[in-house]
Amino acid sequence: MPKVKGHSSGKARVKPYEKNDKKEPGTDRECTEDNQLETKIKNDYQPNEETKMDMADSSLISPQWKFNKTLDDIAESLTEKDLPRMKFYCTAGCFGRKALKEADSPLMFFQLLMDMDFLSCNNLLHLQAMLWHIGRKDLHKQMVMFARECRRQPLYFFSPKSKPVNGFKHVKFHIGGSETNRREVENLGSVVAKLLCVRHEDVALVGFQPSNSIVITFMLPEEAIETLHDLVPEDRSVLKSMKVDYIFVGEQEIPLIGERMEKPTTISQIAAISKLLADEEYSRTKVERLQSLLLKRNEELRLAKSNEKSMQQGRDQAVLAFLTLMNNQRQSATIDSLVSKSCMAYFQHSLQTFRSKFPDEMDTIEMLLEAKELLACKAERDAWRLHEESMRLLNQLETNALRIQHSIDITSLQGIRYNRKPPRLNIDGNGTQQNATIQVSVKMVTQQVQTGDMSTDMSIVQAENAHHNKVTKALEEISKMLKPAQRKSLLRHSGINERDERVSKNSNEQFMLNLYRLQSPKQENNELEFAFELVRQLDDKTLNEKMYNIEVDLAKYHNAQHAMLQ
Repeated sequence: MPKVKGHSSGKARVKPYEKNDKKEPGTDRECTEDNQLETKIKNDYQPNEETKMDMADSSLISPQWKFNKTLDDIAESLTEKDLPRMKFYCTAGCFGRKALKEADSPLMFFQLLMDMDFLSCNNLLHLQAMLWHIGRKDLHKQMVMFARECRRQPLYFFSPKSKPVNGFKHVKFHIGGSETNRREVENLGSVVAKLLCVRHEDVALVGFQPSNSIVITFMLPEEAIETLHDLVPEDRSVLKSMKVDYIFVGEQEIPLIGERMEKPTTISQIAAISKLLADEEYSRTKVERLQSLLLKRNEELRLAKSNEKSMQQGRDQAVLAFLTLMNNQRQSATIDSLVSKSCMAYFQHSLQTFRSKFPDEMDTIEMLLEAKELLACKAERDAWRLHEESMRLLNQLETNALRIQHSIDITSLQGIRYNRKPPRLNIDGNGTQQNATIQVSVKMVTQQVQTGDMSTDMSIVQAENAHHNKVTKALEEISKMLKPAQRKSLLRHSGINERDERVSKNSNEQFMLNLYRLQSPKQENNELEFAFELVRQLDDKTLNEKMYNIEVDLAKYHNAQHAMLQ
């Protein structure tokens, strides 16, 4: 192994290593210097914990990552009393009370500041001022350290938003030349704040765009922008010393130099570059949205595959359990089959015993058994025929009971039911009672006789007239309630001319009864059912209530008579 003896302006003399026990002068001192140099190299180049942290910070995912991490650390350090005070400082500005109220956590409050361009990697003064005024010097110091780190970072191009927040406007400063740095931009913001006599934190950097030179966009208070039009020559000189040659306030230009700038070329380039930056931002947002959607679909696919696998395992387990059950199932017989087998075994044993004792009588025994079998079969057939007949009679009895109950209910509700069509109305208006028989409830007639509503010598025709009078009175009440338009509608629906003498010659009280008599050959309903159908066609709430009350009154009348009889 070669060893360098010394250094000189000429060539270094290198000798091969030779073992020599004799120590030369200065050898111990040279070994000590070599050891110290080796130790220093190890100490200088061995990474410690702080160096590891710096290496981790230097390999960030994005420049925004450390900014978000700093805000998260500050949010964790804020107390419950700090956030209301910070929100109170913003109430006098462009922040709405509702938005401040919904920002109920430090991170949501920081997000609100970022949405309104008051907080970003390029605008830290607003948050620093609030932290200073609430007395959190430790967090203010942390923000200052982060701001110093940001100064060492390059300033990337970005476009301003389309519209500023309320009370502010976008003002563009055209910088001559093609190079600038973050410190010069911050100095320009400080100078603009002094010239406009506003707070430094109210001057927010919201755009940094390239063109033939550089265009810097600040968001300034709206009431202070008029000062830019009245700048004195000394103020203009300060801005020109910082390479500012033009100021754009919307469509207005404020030139700071004598020569006019090539507006079409510069403005078109600014617009084109702004469009490119906007397209890039839109594409990045769309990619993020698609990535989020892809993650969601992958998760759904994973769940679907998991469910499909679980269902397949469940089916396999069910089939396996069924096959196992069928394989292990024991052949079992019912009680009836066991009894039959026992009887048959006993019969065979008895027959063998009889055959051993009386072998000559077996023919006679077989004849007796055959006759017994015939008698048993006939008895079974007769029993089955009787069972079927009893079931048929039972079903018929149930049907008749339902019909009787239905007839009793109808009789209890109406009392009388016509078994033929009602009498027809002649041309002269007189009704004929020929060929009209009436089926009257005997039970109702007996009740009326016992309660005094009908005399003992009252005939069936008189009972019919008593019930008919009640129905006629109800139809007259309905006829009185009908309006002329409703009468015309009923006549038109029934196909009868309203000028027909059979309807118009009588008073309005007989309208429903006359209309029923005219329509009676076409239908088989009684008077009340006919009136119910007509009222339902009119769809009148008052008439419907009246018909309902009439039906309830008749039912109550018959129920009261029935209760008095019992």
